[in-house]
Amino acid sequence: MSICFFELHATGTMTMFYKNLFRVVATDNGTLHHYEDSSQTFPMSEIITADGYPKLVYVFNDSLPGPVLHVYQNQIVRIRIYNDFPTESLSVHFHGIRQVNTPESDGVGRVTQLSILPGSSFQHEFVALDTGTFWYHSHSQSQIAMGLLGGFVVHPQEVINREEHGEFVMVLTDWQHFYTNEQHHLLIESGQFYPNSLESLKTSGTIDFYEAVDGSRAAEALVTSILINGRGQYFDPRAENDRSSTTPLEYLRVVSAPNNAVYRLRLINGGSVFPLKFSIDDHPLKVIASDGIPLAEPMIVDQVIIGLGERYDVLITAAKNRAINYWIRVDTMDKNNNPRWHARAILQYTTDTIMPTSKPRKCTSSKPCVILNCPFTQYGPNTENSAMSMICLTPLNLTTRADHVDHDLLDETIIPEVRKTLQLTIVKGTNKRAGFESFNYIGMKYPSIDKPILYDPRRIRKNFECSNRLLEDDTGEKCYHTIVAQYNDIVELLLVNHDDDQHPLHLHGSYFHIVELGLAQLNSTTGQIKANNLNVYCNEHAQCSYTKANSACKKNNMRLVKDTLQLPKGGPVVITTDDSLIQVNRNYHNSLSTKTKRDRITINVSGKRYQTYLSTLENYPNTLLGNKQKRMYYWNGQENELFFDRHRTCFEAVLYYYQSNGRLRRPDYVSLDTFLEEISFFDLGLQAISQIDQLENVSIIKHIDLPNWFWRRYIWFYLEYPQHSICAQILHFISMSITLVFGMTLAIETLPTYNKQWYNLCEKEENITLSTNDIPICSARFSSPFFIIQTVCVSDLTIEFILRLISTPSYYRFLLSLYNWLDLSAIVPYFVLLGIQLNHKETYLNTRLLIGLYVFQLLSFLRIVKVYLIWNQLKSLRVLSSTLKESFIDFIIMIIVWTLLGFMFGVATYFAEKGVNDDAFDSIPKATYWGIITITTVGYGDMYPVTVIGRILACSCAYFGVATSGMLVSVLVDRYQRVYNRKKFSPEQILSAADLSDNQYDEKQDFINRTVSESKRTLSSKPSLPMEPVPSIYSPTNNTKSTGHSTSSVRVLFIISLTDNGTNNNLTHQKANELMEELKEALKNSKDQINLKLISSKTDPVSDRISTVNEMPSNCED
Repeated sequence: MSICFFELHATGTMTMFYKNLFRVVATDNGTLHHYEDSSQTFPMSEIITADGYPKLVYVFNDSLPGPVLHVYQNQIVRIRIYNDFPTESLSVHFHGIRQVNTPESDGVGRVTQLSILPGSSFQHEFVALDTGTFWYHSHSQSQIAMGLLGGFVVHPQEVINREEHGEFVMVLTDWQHFYTNEQHHLLIESGQFYPNSLESLKTSGTIDFYEAVDGSRAAEALVTSILINGRGQYFDPRAENDRSSTTPLEYLRVVSAPNNAVYRLRLINGGSVFPLKFSIDDHPLKVIASDGIPLAEPMIVDQVIIGLGERYDVLITAAKNRAINYWIRVDTMDKNNNPRWHARAILQYTTDTIMPTSKPRKCTSSKPCVILNCPFTQYGPNTENSAMSMICLTPLNLTTRADHVDHDLLDETIIPEVRKTLQLTIVKGTNKRAGFESFNYIGMKYPSIDKPILYDPRRIRKNFECSNRLLEDDTGEKCYHTIVAQYNDIVELLLVNHDDDQHPLHLHGSYFHIVELGLAQLNSTTGQIKANNLNVYCNEHAQCSYTKANSACKKNNMRLVKDTLQLPKGGPVVITTDDSLIQVNRNYHNSLSTKTKRDRITINVSGKRYQTYLSTLENYPNTLLGNKQKRMYYWNGQENELFFDRHRTCFEAVLYYYQSNGRLRRPDYVSLDTFLEEISFFDLGLQAISQIDQLENVSIIKHIDLPNWFWRRYIWFYLEYPQHSICAQILHFISMSITLVFGMTLAIETLPTYNKQWYNLCEKEENITLSTNDIPICSARFSSPFFIIQTVCVSDLTIEFILRLISTPSYYRFLLSLYNWLDLSAIVPYFVLLGIQLNHKETYLNTRLLIGLYVFQLLSFLRIVKVYLIWNQLKSLRVLSSTLKESFIDFIIMIIVWTLLGFMFGVATYFAEKGVNDDAFDSIPKATYWGIITITTVGYGDMYPVTVIGRILACSCAYFGVATSGMLVSVLVDRYQRVYNRKKFSPEQILSAADLSDNQYDEKQDFINRTVSESKRTLSSKPSLPMEPVPSIYSPTNNTKSTGHSTSSVRVLFIISLTDNGTNNNLTHQKANELMEELKEALKNSKDQINLKLISSKTDPVSDRISTVNEMPSNCED
């Protein structure tokens, strides 16, 4: 799985300024130039223009909006957020991204993470699970309105029959010149942006009053303009002439578009006040996705209303007339059609950046315009030229594609049981009371804590009395509010907008189904709201109730899945999900998946519960969790969960292995042997083991081939694998000792005193004179104790070689083995030389004639190399070998450095000694030789400098040598320690109880399966069963015991686990007895004497395993 990494720097800058140095202005044709020098112009890419009004803005990476982040589905996304503000903290939320197992990356300060302080950073990491259009933005105060936002697009890995010729991301925002943190605080505390009279502000022109066509309002923020991708034009109603600014607009360039070319527009409303209405002159919009979720059937409309935080993907087809450019229009639903709130961009077909002359489509009663996502049923007054010319489609006219819908909620045969009902009531302010928003009449207030709520939810809930209760009044009390739901509970939210404003609702890290969407009652003539929806009633304390729709209506409505929704004035909205929504813990951002509830499973690991989908586990059917038969042994029927008494931290890594398509990492502070034991217990297989081998630099153990015949297997194991048994180790020790003794005798024979002794004996015995180049042959030589020792050693080596030859499983591999040729080279010279000496008629051999015998004597010494096999038997020597291998590059670098330094010091010394010490330093190569032996601290003393400068250079050279060699030693020691810690599983642990059955097996699979077997027996803890470790081999294919021979008297324990699933117990035990009888027959056919004893135990293994587990709180993880 690939990784995408991004860096986002949040900082402040100025609009209409060049690098914060000086101000720029725009001319009538949109050119940007210096404020005082019109000849000095600047490209648009270097200036943040916004609407042309100079102001402080907050941006990511000096861009408004921030850069669009493009990734592919299922990629790991790592985003490092840097807070470059001098005083403000922030957090960044990834809007619409499902955070499965990564709630800490959702980006809510004090909830999922601590806010990022000035000068610090935070890294988000999550998997891009879903394709679609998303966005990221600051989740702190008013920073989003100041510009801290950007697009986020997840593309599919493979695109089949791609329809689009290209695509554009369009971030739409409402823009405010005077929106400050102070106003944000006023809004939170009192529901008002301004402490002064709204009427006086509107009269002075400081603020415009927004009223939608249905009479609903938006917040009274001073929205001065609308921006498209950070560009727009400010309209000043107080100016007498030239009311609009001349700043450049956004261009969508489709120059040279082919006929019928299709382009995708990814529309994002990143504003903070207005829903926005999008359209393009003479270009119908084909809506294909909402909130990044694809629709079952595309819908062709003329305009689409995009609520705050919502996203819509639309397709447009290139216009037939591509000789002109077209206006892209973004408007509000303001009934007064305020010119401030009209934004324009240009769809450019021509090569010239000429202003478009296109007109919007004229809507008539005969050819009405279709508007999608209306929060009302009628657009404007019902006159001849308005309402009848507009067809309003609500979100319920859309249907989500089937693979993104929770089909359990739509199943007609399933009646969902709602376990939690939450009511969001938005209360408007009065003369006696400020307005507020609350769940169950409790407003949210973050507690003062030293770590995110996500990491310690129970302690936070315990310290606040109002948590998890309902207040039956309208006081608007505020505290840390958490609602705890059981896993898989269906949670239903009744959302009642009792205010005059429209409000957005967003569910972090998840999706929801819309159950009901009720709209207010409208006056059919004026189109204004006259009363709330008939199905909702709210009393004077803002306590609301509603009449539920029938089941058929619900099932139809719930086909729409979203993560963001606009709450219309006066109408109830009911949404539902089967995940916990409001619980502020690790489930705070649980995902609403396309899988069904029946596909989910709870796993209890030593008292801590985890949840995942069965289909996720069964992607790996050969593992313990992925195989139904294997995992049923650990099923707790009373609690409907799997129970394992295992290492929690390791299990989280194991669970992530399933959920991340095979990514496995050893957790920090967990030793390698412990982690290997856990992944072996869960039977993740060789692929998982290979990952750990590569990451931890553990050497991979080779496959073992065994001879077919029983007695050949015994001989082969005893001679080839000394770690197999104690007897094999003794034989191996004797073999290595004989090798050493053989080499020592050959070496002693070369001593001059020894040779002289035998020369004198042979000369005296034969009455001849021998030269030093002759090899004496006489009877006294064959009585030498060294000759006898050599004969014994060669005899042992010969017997060993013959036994290894006849027992080898593969003669081809035997011939390719270097060690076998070393053995042969030690044996053959002895017999060749002995034969020549015995059959030669003279009393000596002239080595000038038989110089080839020296070659045989040299080959005899090569047998000593086989002592290297001892290396593999001692862990410290193996670690040293691995350390040297890992340090090979370091050695090469050090040799190069020493050589270069030796050359440099040698050259300098050569010129220092020239004319004074020419006998020693007569050339640069000879001086280089001196430099190398000096810097390596060898210093033979055969040459040395005599001048003062030469001696100074010699001292410096020696100092450098000691320093560099000391550095190398420290590196080697540190690496040795790290390698030593990794080398926990040595070959003797794997082969110490090797089975000598007829089956060939893999060492590593043997170790894994034996660990599984022993772990299961330990977990059962039945006193009637012997619990001593027993050597056993599982077949990698069917996980049944492989019968066969043992190296000694070994007690093999067969465990047959019976799961009581409500069937006939007598029938179950009958099948068990039949299996045991078959096992007896199989063992009788073997050549070994094996006693089989059936031990019966009727203890319930499930109740045994859970008897010591304490009841845990209901918060859960996915």
